[in-house]
Amino acid sequence: MKTKTLYIADDHEIVSQGIKEYLNGTFASIKTFKNGKELCEAIKYELPHFLILDLNMPEVNGLEILEFIQKKELSIKTIILTMYNETSLIEKCKRLGACAYLLKTSSNEDLMEVFESTEFVYGKGVRNKKKNDLFKDEFVHKTELTDRELEVIILLAKDQDSESIAKKLNVSVHTISTHRRNIKAKLGIATTAGIVAFGYENNIIVD
Repeated sequence: MKTKTLYIADDHEIVSQGIKEYLNGTFASIKTFKNGKELCEAIKYELPHFLILDLNMPEVNGLEILEFIQKKELSIKTIILTMYNETSLIEKCKRLGACAYLLKTSSNEDLMEVFESTEFVYGKGVRNKKKNDLFKDEFVHKTELTDRELEVIILLAKDQDSESIAKKLNVSVHTISTHRRNIKAKLGIATTAGIVAFGYENNIIVD
């Protein structure tokens, strides 16, 4: 792999620098990013062979980055490295083109095995069963999301616009627009893609 390049995207410098130091000498070059937007800009000009990606990135989150890579049909072997351990989110990343899903509790040896694999890798400890109690995550309760707002988040994940959601829930488009504004305000998230990512990360959305 000494002719290959690697990008590491994690907003915690202690994580990215630790991985970089461990892999020093394994790749031709290693670059780190603490911001999803900066990573996307860098990818436009130079494609790495490998990308280690945290899902919880500032400005542009991990799912949005995967969507960007898939939409542009970029050939990057992307390894998700995260603390989130939800089956729906794992499968979402797989559909968006990731080659592996590892938890941050994984060992360095686990990471090295992924670089050589030709199949999707589920890291040690990654869940393979869906939860039945979808809305009991503590963080979701802290945000004070209502049942109707949770419904809206689920429907947004199915690429439904406000008009379609309004028809399905038998309410006005104005009401759905208000729900969307309230969701963004409660979560502190500015984009629909960010809301959907939150839904997957917190087990609100299960495919």
